[in-house]
Amino acid sequence: MRIYSVCMLCSLIIISSTASDTGVQPIVALVGDDVILPCTLRHTVSAVHQSVEWQRPDLKPKEVHLYRDEKDDLVLQNPVFRGRTSLFKEELENGNTSLKLTRVKLSDAGNYTCYIPLLDHQKTIIQLLVGESTHLLTTQTPLGDRSHEIKGEFNVKSIA
Repeated sequence: MRIYSVCMLCSLIIISSTASDTGVQPIVALVGDDVILPCTLRHTVSAVHQSVEWQRPDLKPKEVHLYRDEKDDLVLQNPVFRGRTSLFKEELENGNTSLKLTRVKLSDAGNYTCYIPLLDHQKTIIQLLVGESTHLLTTQTPLGDRSHEIKGEFNVKSIA
């Protein structure tokens, strides 16, 4: 059932390896996943007192998540992201301004900008690639739950 999903994910990883040649960081996710869009201040300084702006320039309004005056400011947030974005508040002290996007949708695919205006206008561009999880139909009788037989960890890695 997840074979096609893994194949789709592999295709997206191959696509993302070619996208990295453009200087844009590609991140791959499947519909329904939670994903972290990475952004860290160049100089290891606290981001607690900084403004952090996550945007999707192709959308109106373009604001995905805003952090100002030491708190989230979601008044201008695009409604499609409402209730699905957060920063790691405990990590702001370490300069980590990464964005967590939950319940990823196909429409979330695109370029995201992490912008820190007061630190030399630091800007990081992240490309989110979203794949759809498609289930294979089978005529066989489903097997019983054998998840207890699976041991170890599995990682998906880019071949590039």
